[in-house]
Amino acid sequence: MVNSVAVQPRGLKVSFNFLPKGKKYIAHIYSDDDSANTRTNVGIESREVTADSVFEKHLSKQGGVAIRLTPKN
Repeated sequence: MVNSVAVQPRGLKVSFNFLPKGKKYIAHIYSDDDSANTRTNVGIESREVTADSVFEKHLSKQGGVAIRLTPKN
């Protein structure tokens, strides 16, 4: 699990270089999203990542993001 919380607005850049080379993972990304049609305004997305991937996101004031990684079959 990778996560970050922002007190002030800021950019976030996460390198997945800690993952084993040659392996693929699914990143399940949960982040604050005012346009998400949920009670909590949390958006959910998934994307394939490898050791060469970099995730970038702008975090709003008091915003956050959590990324859960699972191996891709």
